[in-house]
Amino acid sequence: LVRALGEVPPDQRGSMRHLVSNLPPRDARELPASFLLEQVRLAHESFAGSPWRAGVPEEVFLDAVLPHAHIDERRDDWRGAFTDRFRDLAWSVDTQEEAVRLLNREVFKAHGIEFDSNKRLTNEQSPYQTIIQKCASCTGMSIMLANACRAAGIPARLAGIPEWPTGDNHTWIEVFDPVDGRWH
Repeated sequence: LVRALGEVPPDQRGSMRHLVSNLPPRDARELPASFLLEQVRLAHESFAGSPWRAGVPEEVFLDAVLPHAHIDERRDDWRGAFTDRFRDLAWSVDTQEEAVRLLNREVFKAHGIEFDSNKRLTNEQSPYQTIIQKCASCTGMSIMLANACRAAGIPARLAGIPEWPTGDNHTWIEVFDPVDGRWH
């Protein structure tokens, strides 16, 4: 953590401080400085180039673009590959709403992933666990889509309900709309 804080470029230092100060204990013990530096660098690159960054407050960037994980999923180094695969695709349309809808179609098609809450390895699957298995629950699929949005500089977070009256839970994503300043 000290190395990551010391080597981060000055213009990204606040982001690294935020990331490090909010790491779960497991991540603080196990994630190498190189991983954290890459996450911060790529998050800044994608956000700086995003056609929809105007109107996104810094705290939304810090909490919904910068993070490398959502819950307790395995920590995959997904950001580089997702940036290469999905950022230009998202940026090819005129609005952020169109970009999110396009990503929602293409992310799963690109990897042949289908919804299946019974065959998946775990509910909180990492992106690469989902890609390998070709299936995921709503949580695993939400993690994939939110990560694709983050790779394009679009603020995204998981939302959900722990238990419906029927006993099942459900997870979905929300994206921050810089036009109206709300989560959708």
